[in-house]
Amino acid sequence: MGLLCFSYASISGGNSCSLARIPHSSWSFIPLEGRKFLEFEFRRDVTGELAASFSMGHEAIAAWLLEEVGSRKAVLPDLYSAISQLQNCERWEYLRDGQEYNLRLTRSEAEICNAQIDFEADDIDADQCEGLGFYDDEARSSCGLDDFLNMLQEWERFVRSR
Repeated sequence: MGLLCFSYASISGGNSCSLARIPHSSWSFIPLEGRKFLEFEFRRDVTGELAASFSMGHEAIAAWLLEEVGSRKAVLPDLYSAISQLQNCERWEYLRDGQEYNLRLTRSEAEICNAQIDFEADDIDADQCEGLGFYDDEARSSCGLDDFLNMLQEWERFVRSR
């Protein structure tokens, strides 16, 4: 039994977004002006354990995905419903508190924050981080709502591909 691995790059620009499956060995991109890449990779080891790696600056999303979503099927429909409501202007914000990480969705953005850190803090206090033993990117990450939705859909496909 080998390692099952998929890598993806989600490309945001304005209201449009595209997702491309990329070869496992390819992690380099030439960014188009004004666009940000949310790169991620999903894996399963020989025992079937799920793993996710994200581009620098998005590490908290990987931790949230593994800790708070994992292979739990009940979480994704709730998230899809909230995203749909946000996209259809039926709500302004969605908050989901987790054991380790909290999620905040707005009409344009998804933000993951360590449960011990306040979403509203502009800068995480160095004393807070020292006590928690991680740096800012592991404590808080954000991306566009469309990128977040695409990532969730790819995660769902990956988990089902067992």
